[in-house]
Amino acid sequence: MFKTLLASLGVGAAKIDLIFDDATVTMVQSGNGKLVLTDGDMKQKKMKN
Repeated sequence: MFKTLLASLGVGAAKIDLIFDDATVTMVQSGNGKLVLTDGDMKQKKMKN
């Protein structure tokens, strides 16, 4: 139960990073980069829309 609480706060949860090739990107500009997924310690549930 305690691990579930920590995961809801982001501790041990999966992590998603968006890394752009350029150092500066504005909101209206498109850019190239990569999406990096790192698994966490806890099992994650898919949220329903």
